[in-house]
Amino acid sequence: MQSNPICAILDYLLKMFPVYSSLIQGMAAPSNYIKIPTKIDAYLRGCKFLPYANNEIPGSKNDTYVERFASLHKLVLVMFEEDTAIVPKESSWFGYYANGSTDTISPFNETTLYKEDLIGLKTLHEAGKVTFKKAPGGHLNYSDDLYETVLQFIKDDDEFDVQIAVA
Repeated sequence: MQSNPICAILDYLLKMFPVYSSLIQGMAAPSNYIKIPTKIDAYLRGCKFLPYANNEIPGSKNDTYVERFASLHKLVLVMFEEDTAIVPKESSWFGYYANGSTDTISPFNETTLYKEDLIGLKTLHEAGKVTFKKAPGGHLNYSDDLYETVLQFIKDDDEFDVQIAVA
């Protein structure tokens, strides 16, 4: 039983209506970036954000997304080793379930998103601009070491004049 009345209402609605229904999509922001591997058709038809951001809607590719993402100087992707909020946790590195499976996870470079360069990830990766980092702990469990690691990438970039102060 939920102690928070809002959470209780959302739990009830999610049991009554599919996550990709217009009601849930319009009312619960996280439903806009959920991709259920066994419901890909419903995801493509009903999800209002993620399939568009990922250029997954056939005939609706937004080349501006690809150009802007591929123009990044650096992309540092952090996966928390005990993350239970991001499922699968490998999606922090753009990995995802293979062929609608809920067991087998494909690494980023074996996904359609990468192979077809739907968002520019392949372009960035092939240019050597993507770094993959693991962090101990659960979702968003940032440590000072992690801050230092990520900030080092910014500090070392000649394009930016960054001063780093550790509190």
